[in-house]
Amino acid sequence: MADDLDPTHPETPDASDRHPSGGPADPAEPTRPRRRVWPWLVPGVAVVVAGALVLTASVEHDRWVGSVERYHADVTEAERDAVTARAEAEAAYLPRLATLAAAEVVGGAVLAQSEGQVEDPAVRDPLAAALPEAATLVGAPVEYPVEDRTVDALTRPNPFFPRSLPERRFEVVTGSTPSPEALDDATAAVVGATQDVASAWQQWAYDGLEDAVAEGRPVLTESAGLVSDEGHRTSLDAALAAADPSLDAGVGGAPVAEVVAQRDAVLGATEAVWTDRLELTLQQRRELGRAQGVDCTVDRCVALTFDDGPGADTERLLKTLAEKHVTATFFLVGTNVEKRPDVVRDTAAGGHLLANHTWDHPQLTTLDDDEVRAELERTQEAITEASGETPTFLRPPYGDVDDRVRSVATRTGLQVILWNLDTLDWKTKDAAETRRRAVEGARPGSVVLMHDIHATTVDAVPGIIDDLRAEGYTLVTVDLLAP
Repeated sequence: MADDLDPTHPETPDASDRHPSGGPADPAEPTRPRRRVWPWLVPGVAVVVAGALVLTASVEHDRWVGSVERYHADVTEAERDAVTARAEAEAAYLPRLATLAAAEVVGGAVLAQSEGQVEDPAVRDPLAAALPEAATLVGAPVEYPVEDRTVDALTRPNPFFPRSLPERRFEVVTGSTPSPEALDDATAAVVGATQDVASAWQQWAYDGLEDAVAEGRPVLTESAGLVSDEGHRTSLDAALAAADPSLDAGVGGAPVAEVVAQRDAVLGATEAVWTDRLELTLQQRRELGRAQGVDCTVDRCVALTFDDGPGADTERLLKTLAEKHVTATFFLVGTNVEKRPDVVRDTAAGGHLLANHTWDHPQLTTLDDDEVRAELERTQEAITEASGETPTFLRPPYGDVDDRVRSVATRTGLQVILWNLDTLDWKTKDAAETRRRAVEGARPGSVVLMHDIHATTVDAVPGIIDDLRAEGYTLVTVDLLAP
C-alpha cells in the first residue's frame, strides 16, 4: 500500500492535479503526436521536374531533327533542280519546237497549194495569221531564265547543344522563253487552221471532180459520131471511170492531189472531145463553102464582124448586107438578144453567122469558172431560143481571154475568135474614118472589128464593101477563113 502512496510513482496523484474544490483533478487531455512530412514528396517532385526537363529536351531534339531533315531535303531538292532543271526545260521546249516547225511547214504548203481554190477569207485568214506567228516562235532564239533559290540558315536554340547549318544559294532554270505553253498554243492554232483549210480544200476538190464528171458524161454521150478521132472519146470514158471511186469515197476519201488530177483529166478529155467536135464542124463548113465556090485558101477573104448587137440600127445593116449579097458575123450580147429577138431571127434568116459575145459584156478573166460558164450558157440559150441556131464561136468582150477562159469556152461548145483589124469605130464614131481604117488595113484573112450599135458604123458599111470588093477581096463569115 505504501507503494501506492509513493509520490514519486508516476501514477500517484499530485496535489496540483486536484480539482480546486479539493477533489481530484480531471484527467489531462492526451498530447497529439506531431505530423510527419511524407518521405516520398521531395523525391517525387524531383522526378517530375527531371521528367519535364527530359520531355522538353526530347521535344526540342525532335524539332531540331525535323528541321535538319527539312533543311537537307530542301538543299537536296535545290541541288537537284540546279543540275536537272536546264535539261528538263530543254526536254519540254525542243520537242514542242519541232512539232510547231512541222505544223508550220504543213500549214504553209496547204495554204499555198489551196490558193485560188479555197477563197473564203473566214477559212484562209486564220491560217494566214497563224503561220507568221509560228514562224516568229520557230525562229526566235531560245533563252533559259534562272532564279536564285535560297535555303535559309538553320540555328539550334539550345545553349547546351549549340549547332547551326549555313544558308545555301542555288541558281535554278525556271523554264524557257518562248515557253512550252506558247509553242503549244501556236501549234494548236496552226494545226486547227490547217485542218479547216484542208477540209475546205477537200470539199473544193470533190465538188470540182463531181462537176467535171457531170459536165463530161453528156459530152461523151452526145459526141458519138461527131468527132474525127474516137480516141478522144475513149480517153474521156476512161477518165470518167477513174473518177468514180473517188466520188464514191466521199469528201476526203481520196488525197486532194489525186482528186484534182482526176478532175483535170476529166476536164482535159472533155475539152479534147469538144475541140475535135468543133474542128470537125469547122472543116465541114469550109467544105460546104468550097462547094459553093468560096475557098479562102485560094481567095483573098476578109470577114466583117459586128459586136454588141443587136441594136437600133442592126435591121438597117441587115438590109445593106442583103442588098450587097454579103454575109457577116454577128457577136451578140445576151441582154440585147433578149430585147430584140426578132432582129436575131432576121439575122439568122439572112444567112449570117450568129456568135456569142456573153450576156452582159463583162471581162471574163475577172470571173470564176462558174460565172464564165453562166455568161456563155445564158447567151447560148437566148440566141438558140430566138433563132433556132446554136453558136459555136465566142468573142470575149475587150478581147479579154486567157487559157482558163478559153478552156471553159471550149467545154461550153465555143471556139474563141478575136480580130486582127480594129476600125476603132466605137472611139471615132466617124463613118469616113471607119471606112478608111477597114479598107486600108485589110489583108487576106483579116477579121474586121466593128460595132453595129453605132449608126456611123452602119453608115460606113456600104463603102467598105464596095472598096474591099474593088480590091479583089471576098467577104465571108469567120468560119470560112483559112486556118
